[in-house]
Amino acid sequence: MLSDLPPELVARRAALTLEDVVGLALEGNPDVRGAWATARSRAAAYGAARGAWFPTITGEASATRLQTSATQGRSAVQQTVYEPSASFTWLLLDAGGRGGSIAAAREGLIAANWTHNATLQSVVARTAGAYFEYAAAKALLSAHQLSLR
Repeated sequence: MLSDLPPELVARRAALTLEDVVGLALEGNPDVRGAWATARSRAAAYGAARGAWFPTITGEASATRLQTSATQGRSAVQQTVYEPSASFTWLLLDAGGRGGSIAAAREGLIAANWTHNATLQSVVARTAGAYFEYAAAKALLSAHQLSLR
């Protein structure tokens, strides 16, 4: 457990501040990482959906090499044929299908961002609560030890 702490915090682990503890909680929490990955994934999906507004350009090229055999006094012939091709397509009218898929991707991104925000707030609130409970218990222990003396 101690090896999980950054080296700059190991030396002062007895006096960690709330900021240090919250930072460690946010870095190590798998829920935060998962929510962040989901938000990034939704952002990429939104960007891909917006690509439907752009034209598509496709290019191909092929090369064929032929060689005939020398028969009946004819010499062998070599021939190379190149066939390049390109196509350009652009969807101009789609009756709202493209706009609907882009809007759905955008709403998915907004939902993922809200979920990530809620996850961050939850982790910070739980960590702060645990930190203050620890500080209160530590102070209570100190008071009990003082009254015992």
